[in-house]
Amino acid sequence: PSFEALLSTNHMISAGGICGIMIRAALTEQAPFLFLGASPDQIFLVTRDGTGKITNAPPRPLASKKAMKLHIFQTNDYVVSSYSFDGRNSAIFTNSFPKADRAFVGLAIFPEASTNRTKAIFQNVK
Repeated sequence: PSFEALLSTNHMISAGGICGIMIRAALTEQAPFLFLGASPDQIFLVTRDGTGKITNAPPRPLASKKAMKLHIFQTNDYVVSSYSFDGRNSAIFTNSFPKADRAFVGLAIFPEASTNRTKAIFQNVK
């Protein structure tokens, strides 16, 4: 199984906001998750494991204002994530999420503060 979306980075997120795609093992508060997304100038990957430990991969610079394909997919026993600006050459994050029989996927938008509005444009969600 896989989940992907095209995030428009030229109509980008307000300063401090982050938008992307996410997979969760459950809907409970401390459920393991993997989030892949972008801010106006960086690409982020954040995971939480079954013990509640959150890991932030080192952010990568957002080198293009083109639309960015975000992709979460299963390989063997893990779910991994990648992104691409041209649809062909993908950069894969090494942080992974354990494969689950059932998971929840979706679009995620995080404003800088609860009083701020954050806007993102997603296309071709599959």
